[in-house]
Amino acid sequence: ALDRLEAACGAARALLSGQGYSVEEFEAAMAAVEHAGSRCRAVEAQFKRPPKRLAALTQEAEGLMTTKHLHLLSAVDTVAERSAELNHFPHKVGFTRKVDEALETGTGLQSLFDASKAMLHKILEELRKREGGNARQGRLSITSKILIDEAATLRLLLGEGDAARRRAAWDGQLRFYEDAHGWVECRCGGYVVPCGSMVLSNLLAPTECSRKARAKMVQAVAEGKVFWAYGPAGTGKSETIREAFRLLGTPAIDLSSGDCGAGCAAFWETWCSKALSAWPACPLLIDEGDRLPDNALRAAIGAAKRCGVPLCITGQGVLPPDVLETCVACEFTAADPEEIFATLLAEVGVLSGEELARRWSRCVEECRSELSKQPHYDWGMRSRKIIIRRLDAELRAQPSADATGCLGWATWAEFSSRIVGADREKFRGIIAACFGDSMHVPDTWPDFAVMVTDYLQHRHAVMLLHDTAADVELVIGRLSAEAAAQGGSVERAPGKMGQMTPSAFVDVLAR
Repeated sequence: ALDRLEAACGAARALLSGQGYSVEEFEAAMAAVEHAGSRCRAVEAQFKRPPKRLAALTQEAEGLMTTKHLHLLSAVDTVAERSAELNHFPHKVGFTRKVDEALETGTGLQSLFDASKAMLHKILEELRKREGGNARQGRLSITSKILIDEAATLRLLLGEGDAARRRAAWDGQLRFYEDAHGWVECRCGGYVVPCGSMVLSNLLAPTECSRKARAKMVQAVAEGKVFWAYGPAGTGKSETIREAFRLLGTPAIDLSSGDCGAGCAAFWETWCSKALSAWPACPLLIDEGDRLPDNALRAAIGAAKRCGVPLCITGQGVLPPDVLETCVACEFTAADPEEIFATLLAEVGVLSGEELARRWSRCVEECRSELSKQPHYDWGMRSRKIIIRRLDAELRAQPSADATGCLGWATWAEFSSRIVGADREKFRGIIAACFGDSMHVPDTWPDFAVMVTDYLQHRHAVMLLHDTAADVELVIGRLSAEAAAQGGSVERAPGKMGQMTPSAFVDVLAR
């Protein structure tokens, strides 16, 4: 029995240390470890003090089985190299089972948390290497968000004082189980909803608000009610709904209130029939649904209820009292920007994401408070995503470069072209204060043509505001010289340049 267990553990170790393994190979190796391990545990029970070799091997087998769901995620990640999508259900089911076992036995929760953090660290290191093409990088990015979300869940459970409170906190999370027929269902807060078969191609940065919203969405689906998401613009209402139903394997069907018009019953039943073409039914998502006429809103709710289709509505206003009674309401507030930025940094393999997020948030807050108010200054989420894209490009070009310095340079490159003359020295001082220990802040401002060329490497187009027609010729001339130096050219968009007036925006298209 010991020889068989030793051979099974050795084969599993060899498989996991290789360049890649399929799900089938991994499952076969784990089955062998589990079978041999159960035999040895029966032998071990016969000893008051088991032999050292027996104790060591059974402990190794238990360690492999404890982290099985993490290794399974890596196995899923190595197959289908042509696709950046990820079937997350096997991992979610395994994670749920391990947490259930840890809560039932009262042990193992800390080791599970440590294993998740170790796997996250490994995934981030793989991301930093930039190997395997865009498909593998995409799946690793999704994997990092899944592990960040699970680590936050485990940290929440470990923070509860006793077993009863931990069980109650776990009951409020999305938990995934596989039934006897192989179907996966999601349980949360006493509610159960079936899952579809959609694979993930993207995930949002997990936040406390999104976790609470997901739990309420499960409640709404299970109770046959409408999910009503309300809050200020830009708080992620629609995206959170889309992501939650992607997690459940049932992608949402998007409808805008402006496209629905009067929205008679026949209109809504047509869309409900489309939603019913999949099983479980895909939800209907009405963006800014509070702008619909009351009769159209009631018709939508009635059709969804008759057809058994989940319905989600977002908005900033209020709903009629009788409509609100049919809803599970969830208020959305602005997420912690540092938390989101740290997750975005993790996507590109930055290991010190939390510290860098604090630095960057301080930089943005100082820019907001100390620089003048200009309509073209953008300190929001759009600029953060562009800076992450720039940072990723820097780290791809220099994998061993310091991430702090690269982030400082990406911030300088993105913002410097927008800063008006009166703010330039203040902006240089802010960058030096936040990132000066890791980068050299340029003493001179970038040449205009160089800035535009740099922008075009990260954006599809650049829009310029000019004062006179001569400005257009100056811009084109300098860009042409810059493009020629790089072996390229600048073309005027046919029919566009002649229409420009001194106060118009100019699209400069370069190649």
